[in-house]
Amino acid sequence: MVQEKMRSSSTTFYMTALAVADTLVLVFGCLRRWIIEVFHVELLNASPSACAIINFLSYWSFDVAAWILVIMTLDKLIIVASPMRAHMRTRRAAAIALSVVVVVSAGINLHIFFTTEYNNKLCKAKDEFALFYANVWPWIDAAVYSFVPFISLLVLNVIILFFVGKANKRRQNMAKNSKSSNHALTVMLLSITFAFLILTAPAVVIHILREKGEPYFNLTDPSDFAKYTLTRQVSRVLLYLNHSINFFLYCVAGPKFRNELKLMFSCQSRKERIRKQIHLTYSQSHTTATAADVINRQNSKTIKQSETVL
Repeated sequence: MVQEKMRSSSTTFYMTALAVADTLVLVFGCLRRWIIEVFHVELLNASPSACAIINFLSYWSFDVAAWILVIMTLDKLIIVASPMRAHMRTRRAAAIALSVVVVVSAGINLHIFFTTEYNNKLCKAKDEFALFYANVWPWIDAAVYSFVPFISLLVLNVIILFFVGKANKRRQNMAKNSKSSNHALTVMLLSITFAFLILTAPAVVIHILREKGEPYFNLTDPSDFAKYTLTRQVSRVLLYLNHSINFFLYCVAGPKFRNELKLMFSCQSRKERIRKQIHLTYSQSHTTATAADVINRQNSKTIKQSETVL
């Protein structure tokens, strides 16, 4: 995605940022959970700094990844709804939008540095904020990470589909390649956003029901506790799967990214590809020049024959 010819695309800029955010989610979320299960070590309990920093980065990366999808889909909406404003989709505009997402997400989760503490080798909420983390924070986190992005993506995708359908009716004579490119990008973005909606919702719902307690989960009952544990683990797998498949969705649904990936992992070096391109261009130019020379000779011969007849 960082090949020279794709660097100017705002969509590529967003996808690069999303790849970074997804990686952070997997490192501070999935990898940390794996270490707990395998080595029975919670990195949050390693030190006071780890308690605050890892906790913050975990929540922050989740929120950034979700909202990058929203601004990326909004970017697509600008293309299909108002092509005349497509020039506004610059890397600078994308960088500004991403900066807003990063800063706002950091602001929402900044309280973690002041509301948690490291006490007796345990990272936990301060006593005065225990009720906040039990009754308020789960809803804020669910709204920021899932509910609001869910609604935003759903609305934006419905609008995109409406404009795409409307445009297809008007552009019956549009070039086939242009239609194919527009369709491929739409499929890719819709695949990513609907995967987010489907894979993140279970974890958020389970988290909310867990905090509500009875009658949803009575954790003092062995049967209910077993059901909760199973559903929680399945929902976590789906949650982290969402942040693992975006790259593959790019490759499956986006031909441009497929082609760039083939070039990246091909045996040819960059210099060899450039040399072949130059050779191809030279060959085409030489062929054109040769054909023109043959035509000129034929014309000269025809003129001489005409003069002889006269």
